[in-house]
Amino acid sequence: MGQAYVTGDGVPQDYQQAAFWFRKAADQGNAGAQAILGALYAAGLGVPQDYTQAAQWSRKAADQGIARAQFDLGRLYQEGQGVPRDESQALAWFLKATAQGDANAELGIGTLYNSGRGVKQDYVAAFDWYHKAAVQGIPEAQYNVGFFYRDGQGVSQDYTQAAQWFRKAADQGLAPAQSDLGVLYQEGQGVPQDYLQAVVWFRKGVAQNYAMAESNLGRLYQIGQGVPQDFAQAVTLQRREAGQGIASAQFSLGLLYKNGQGVPQDYQQAAFWFRKAAEQGAVNGEVNLAWQYASGLGVPKDHTEAVTWYRKAAGQGDVQAQAYIAREQQHMPQTGMAQKTDDALDAAVGDCLSPKPIL
Repeated sequence: MGQAYVTGDGVPQDYQQAAFWFRKAADQGNAGAQAILGALYAAGLGVPQDYTQAAQWSRKAADQGIARAQFDLGRLYQEGQGVPRDESQALAWFLKATAQGDANAELGIGTLYNSGRGVKQDYVAAFDWYHKAAVQGIPEAQYNVGFFYRDGQGVSQDYTQAAQWFRKAADQGLAPAQSDLGVLYQEGQGVPQDYLQAVVWFRKGVAQNYAMAESNLGRLYQIGQGVPQDFAQAVTLQRREAGQGIASAQFSLGLLYKNGQGVPQDYQQAAFWFRKAAEQGAVNGEVNLAWQYASGLGVPKDHTEAVTWYRKAAGQGDVQAQAYIAREQQHMPQTGMAQKTDDALDAAVGDCLSPKPIL
């Protein structure tokens, strides 16, 4: 009866009624009912959300060998919900579930190895567990497999494989996979370069309010690839995601303010957003913020700050920043950088080209 109320099979869907009937069966020791009742408490469906109750009922079912309950109990230990956080216990219960072929538990073990929580961090092992779950059709696992192939993490880098696994997850509606597949089409990595396809996949992610997809689509509007160039639309998309802390959107919004595209030119606003991106380690933001300190646009001219941010960017391999630092060293008197003259600084700034947006 409880299952009928969950699915709406022959009766109106009613989680409260479902919980009522599952509780009756669970109190009589029915392991399947105990597992579902634990899941209802964890989700707050038909009963007030109560992780302690969720853990208690999931444990009863897990002890009777119900794979779903073993996975659910592992997740509760992983998150510290209803029980003290204990990744070792999470791993133990996930392993019990995987012995019965539970794909979600395979994904869970992959996540533990990926993060190094409860086990020694091991990207090869993480990839192997993600792959097991991906083969069983779990979209999050398929996305992670694609991510590992794209970045060459735990497996040899292979953009073609990355695109294939991203597509599997994207076809199941997973927004991060849709966005990252769009990036592969934009860059021509693993698939023929196709800006129109990039737009298609970014829009799918945008429809789910996925921040990175909105930022990626905003950049296409900014540079006019796959869509007509539209700075106003770019500003709309980038502003929303910049406010959510997406570094690439913060950089792009800074660039729009710096160039007066879609908004009145405003170097102070440009510096504000470049700093936000730079503080997250975005090399584009570091270079542009350094340029503003060196030129005194939007911020007080400050040689020390300029050098600081150029050094950060140079440390990440940015060629323009490295060239600036090299010029600094040429102009710097033997007694120290602090004695560098304003004329030498101006010369170095004049030689430094304004960075272009990096997608």
